[in-house]
Amino acid sequence: MEDDCNDALNYRIKYKIGLCLLSGVGCTQEIDKGYKKIVEAESLGLPDAKSWLNKYRNKNDYGTLEAKKLLLYK
Repeated sequence: MEDDCNDALNYRIKYKIGLCLLSGVGCTQEIDKGYKKIVEAESLGLPDAKSWLNKYRNKNDYGTLEAKKLLLYK
């Protein structure tokens, strides 16, 4: 059970770091690295990451503006 909790936390952290890198909120904007972190989180089974990719995978910027709005106005 403890490992499952740690895994879930790690997936969420990868997803949040990916959003930060995509948007540049709190760090230097690095779109490619942010996208890769979200893909990693999705491959590990995080539903939020899967949903994000379903919406923004085919956009040129992978949803950078949406990530910024999500992080700044949440």
